[in-house]
This record gives sequence, structure tokens and C-alpha cells, in this order.
Amino acid sequence: MEKQIEAYIDENLDGAAKAVATEFVSFLREIGIEFYKDNCPCWRDKIYYWLKCGDACVGFLAIKDPEEPQNLWTVWCDDGNTDWAKTHGMDDALIRIGHASIDYCGFCGACGGGRTRVILGRSFDNVCNCTFRFDNPKERDLPFMMRMVEIRKNDILNGQGGLA
Repeated sequence: MEKQIEAYIDENLDGAAKAVATEFVSFLREIGIEFYKDNCPCWRDKIYYWLKCGDACVGFLAIKDPEEPQNLWTVWCDDGNTDWAKTHGMDDALIRIGHASIDYCGFCGACGGGRTRVILGRSFDNVCNCTFRFDNPKERDLPFMMRMVEIRKNDILNGQGGLA
């Protein structure tokens, strides 16, 4: 039986990082998000999970990626076809967290490079296909991260989310 993400969190994180990761993963399980550990050659020796709703990707979670030793854990949002130009009923505090968490293109090769996007009512240049990235998320980031997942899941379930 493959080790569950909770075991990786328990083994690799402590203190506030462990508490926030545990709360986020518990939330994901409560709303039916599935965890798929990616064991392809690129990720085989890493703790890297796809967060999925059915066959569609909601986001990604990595724990202690050796290529990014400054990050204990990272969460990305999968872009799919979600219209991030809308505010999705978020208040100003959540929108500020979203704007502060834009994932700018790092030219990883997964796409043709960053693009200009309107995200939560504001225009940004050079945005990655993942849209949002949280390195070492804090408790204050959880409300936005949870809302981000709810929005993606809703889009997927309503046929707007694209396939992984």
C-alpha cells in the first residue's frame, strides 16, 4: 500500500507548517479531492501530488522538493478553464491574498511562457499556467487556498474545468 500524504506531512513538516498542511489536506479530503502521487521519472524521487476531482486536476502539492530547499511545502492551482478574472464573491482580504500569490512564469518548459491575464479584477503580466502558487503557506493563506479549490472543483463539476 502506498504511503498517504498525511504520513509525508507527519514525517517532513513540523510546527506551524505541519498544522497548516494538515488542515489543508483535511479540508481537501472533506470535499472529496483525491490525491495522486506522481511517480513519473521527473517526480519519482519527490513528494509530489496531483489534487484531482474525478479525472480533472484541481492543483498540485509538493513537500520538501530537493530542487527548492527553501520551501518546506508548496501548493499550486491548476488553471484549467477557470475564469479567474471574476472575483467569485471574494472579499477584499481574499482578493489581496490571491493577488499576492500569483505564480509568475519561471520558464519551466511546461508551456510557451507566461501570459497577460486579468486575475480577480486586476491585470498581471507573465503569469504561469498554474495561476496561483503558495510556498510555505501560512494560516492566513488557507481561506484563499480553500476557496481556490472550491472554485476549481465547481468549474470541473459544471463541465468548465478541462481534463488533466
